[in-house]
Amino acid sequence: MKTLPTLLPTLLLTLATAQTPDQDFQYSAACGAKNPAVNQAITAFCNKKDKAGNYADTITCPGSRSSTGVVKEGIRAKITGNCTPKQWVPGKFCFLQFHHICATGDAKGLGTGTYGTNGCQKWTLEEAVPNVPGILGAFGLGKREEEDWDLELEGEDEDEE
Repeated sequence: MKTLPTLLPTLLLTLATAQTPDQDFQYSAACGAKNPAVNQAITAFCNKKDKAGNYADTITCPGSRSSTGVVKEGIRAKITGNCTPKQWVPGKFCFLQFHHICATGDAKGLGTGTYGTNGCQKWTLEEAVPNVPGILGAFGLGKREEEDWDLELEGEDEDEE
């Protein structure tokens, strides 16, 4: 009976701060208002399918699919980390935590969050940079940084004057 008074405040705090499906709906709505493309990327990532096309609740961290992420509409959703042993990410938490990151993230709904045992999972919503095919990269061709384009344009202006 002595443990009840000490356990009760902890239990109440846990219940008061726990995220619920209602909160996921609110986070999802806030995320969609910021950037619908982020919601599409979250859905594509969290709705993992097996080879038969059925929903497979098998996302793990680390994992090749989770660390590479899924790209939709130019947005990448991914989970990286060094969890030992691998940690399973249930679908309902996948949606809830990514929607929370989006809702509380920047104006585009992008951001990061740390979850998992001892914070071993880093969840990221980011703009996707297109992969450059290996053959183009070998010849120095591919996506340039903004500074490269700016320097080239500045150099052209100087030549014309």
